[in-house]
Amino acid sequence: MDKEVKNITAEETEALYRVVTDAYKEKYKVRTWIFKKVFSHMLEKMQEEPTIYYLMQKVQEHRTMSK
Repeated sequence: MDKEVKNITAEETEALYRVVTDAYKEKYKVRTWIFKKVFSHMLEKMQEEPTIYYLMQKVQEHRTMSK
């Protein structure tokens, strides 16, 4: 996707992300519900910044494994 779209504004990027996430939420309703529950639990136990840090670590691990 990044290679196809070069000249895109921040607003267009955000709109694209919203469409993709909305489509995911519709297709995978149970997974989205589970994620919401886990995410809420993490926010409650660790607060916002450590939770975001944890998610960023997991994304980085996923990128490393994908290569």
